Amino acid sequence: MRQFLTAASAIAIVATTVGLTELRVFGQAVIPGIPVMAPKAPGVPVVPVEVPKSDVPKSDVPVTETAPSTVTTPEVENVSQHYYDEAVKAAESGDTEKAVELLSKCIQFDSKNYQYYSDRAELLKELGRNDEAIKDYTSYIEIRPDLTLGYNNRGLLISDKGDQQAAFRDFDKASQINEKSAIAWNGIGMTYLRRGDAKGSLPYTTKAIELNPADHWTWNNRACAYLVLGQYKKALADENKAIELNPTFGHHYFKRGLIYKAMKNNAQMEQDFAKARELNFDVDAYVAAEAANGGR
Repeated sequence: MRQFLTAASAIAIVATTVGLTELRVFGQAVIPGIPVMAPKAPGVPVVPVEVPKSDVPKSDVPVTETAPSTVTTPEVENVSQHYYDEAVKAAESGDTEKAVELLSKCIQFDSKNYQYYSDRAELLKELGRNDEAIKDYTSYIEIRPDLTLGYNNRGLLISDKGDQQAAFRDFDKASQINEKSAIAWNGIGMTYLRRGDAKGSLPYTTKAIELNPADHWTWNNRACAYLVLGQYKKALADENKAIELNPTFGHHYFKRGLIYKAMKNNAQMEQDFAKARELNFDVDAYVAAEAANGGR
């Protein structure tokens, strides 16, 4: 399958890649997080939840994966390859809009190539055009309903739009396709948490951790659930594990700072907030958001 590398791969610095395989988005295993606001429980600060935006464990791709047969002529193949190569160059130079246009031309010539849709969806997300990205993942699913990638990525975007029931259906479908998809189980847990059911989220995030204990995002998400439930020692243990797995990610220090705040340990809170700022995390923006939601 065609792949290409772009400067966008730099964001992989925030990812733990153990146990993960390439999403085949520009040839890189890219695992950025999506910060969202967790449901607020009385007396507990609103805290951000991170989930992997586009990562697929090796177990998410069937061993017997084969591309569906498509009827193309050499001429069509050459033209679509030409536009794809040009899209590579555009993406590498940072011209995301042009890369999207070129991938659209690829699709015009080869509308059954599911890789084109997933690549374009990732670029559309960079541009904030999430509704269009959802449509591309839907096209991906129509071509390859046997893979979890389309369901997991579409589920994340739909969840961000606030439709947790629809997102749940996508993650649930992914878990049926492959019961070892840690992303799917973590996604299900996220939909529970975003609907205000932190306790209900725990079995799913725990299962995701069992399937992929090297993923710092899932430890972080379970810590969020424990924080909302007021189980601060468990929240702290999970956030410490997230930091152990990814010690250069500022968001985890901010999250641990919120846990210390809930535990009335202001000295440790300030220390973690300072570390988060050192790692270029915008603590003040999240504190302001927390205050706006009444989570003082």
